[in-house]
Amino acid sequence: KERQSVRRIDRIVLISTAALATLALGAMAVVFALERKARRFAREADDRAEKLERSVELRTTVIHGVVHDVQNPLGAASGYAELMQDGAAGPLTDQQAQMVERFKRLVTTAQQTVAELVDLARVDSEDYPIEHRPTDLAAEVREIVDDHRARAMLKSIDISAETPNALSIETDPVRVRHVVENLVTNALKYTPTGGAVRVSVDPPSDHRVAVEVRDNGPGIPAELRERIFEPYFRVPATAAQPGTGLGLSISRRIARLLGGDITIADAPDHGSVFRLVLPTNGRSEGGSEGGSERGSEGGS
Repeated sequence: KERQSVRRIDRIVLISTAALATLALGAMAVVFALERKARRFAREADDRAEKLERSVELRTTVIHGVVHDVQNPLGAASGYAELMQDGAAGPLTDQQAQMVERFKRLVTTAQQTVAELVDLARVDSEDYPIEHRPTDLAAEVREIVDDHRARAMLKSIDISAETPNALSIETDPVRVRHVVENLVTNALKYTPTGGAVRVSVDPPSDHRVAVEVRDNGPGIPAELRERIFEPYFRVPATAAQPGTGLGLSISRRIARLLGGDITIADAPDHGSVFRLVLPTNGRSEGGSEGGSERGSEGGS
């Protein structure tokens, strides 16, 4: 009986060992298959990244080539229009003066479009350095608001700045100014005559600081608030306003290069609130330099 028990145990051990060996071989096969897939996915990801980089470089090259061929004729056209307004070709009738003025506005719009295309191409390429240095954010915001008072007066818009006396952070003042000016210009464009635009700087919190631009314009539907950061997208209800749909896309990308971001929400009294958040020390939350990472494509 003992021998039978021993044989039975040996048989069970042998069967168990064989089963475990089969399972082990199956697990190894699965591991090898997963490893092959992982290597294949990694190669495909590298290929996609390389293709994307080549695509960005090609787009940048094409845009710079087009800009070079377009900027000079536009500048010359604007110069001729100014000469005509100054009477270089003789006095203009009222109708001719109006036509020349419209022509100048069209040329100015085209020049702005070209400039925005250049900005978009540069932000997506490596040719967009971020230079951090001590910056008085409060002073920069007040100066931007003062620079836009004349434009606000043309629409009887009350524009104001609410900032501390001074607020020093480590950032790139040129890039920050570009973003804030875009947001203020956008607010003035969509705020109705007699409306108000408020630009404020919040006190720093958790190594972050925020600049808010509030308007009482038509507002933006919740389902479109991310899409407005996509290149060329225009909110259908405001598409009649002049513009290319590039300003907000460029602004968000610059904000992310600075280690921050731009968000949008409803204003309490109707309209929109654009919020630019920046690190106070020139670094993103992950601790990396704000200028070391490219902004994401689109406005996700």
